[in-house]
Amino acid sequence: MDVVETLFNEELGAVFQVRKKDEITFHSCFATCGPPQGMIRKIGRVPAVTKQEISISHGIDTVYRNSRKALQQRWSSTSYAMQSLRDNPACANSEYNNVADDSDPGLTFNLTFNPKDDILPLSTTIISAITSKPRVAILREQGTNGHAEMAFAFNVAGFAAVDVHMTDILTGRVSLASFVGLAACGGFSYGDVLGAGQGWAK
Repeated sequence: MDVVETLFNEELGAVFQVRKKDEITFHSCFATCGPPQGMIRKIGRVPAVTKQEISISHGIDTVYRNSRKALQQRWSSTSYAMQSLRDNPACANSEYNNVADDSDPGLTFNLTFNPKDDILPLSTTIISAITSKPRVAILREQGTNGHAEMAFAFNVAGFAAVDVHMTDILTGRVSLASFVGLAACGGFSYGDVLGAGQGWAK
């Protein structure tokens, strides 16, 4: 009932954006698992013509409204100020100003191939040589994140991704000599402090 308490609570939750035609299928996914009955609720909608505006209503009252660019520039203002001092100010300005461009699609890609295509040659000699997938170590340490996505990407690319914790290496349970490569993911490895990456490297 309290708008401020609801908007600023720290209860565990998640937000999903689902197409209207997929709503029933989405709800069926939680029929036998997940949150208790009645905990999944519709909280908003994306209009057909996106105005890049966020509007929050309570009953018939609009309690907050602002543009996406104003909110995103406010959110990134501290990083922008730091980047202006630390990096090339012109680059910092360009990145910050791009936020205000409603027509900027952001990071996009244009595939020039079909990911489902079999890119391996049909030569039986070559195929026999690649029956065992090259192993890649996905390094993990306290606070690391993104390692599951990294492993997935390597698996899709044809590698055998192996989860390797730093304690596996330090205790000798695993040797990096058995891998063709390794990936060190980001996050807050060794704590969210200056020099954390250097600590991991050492």
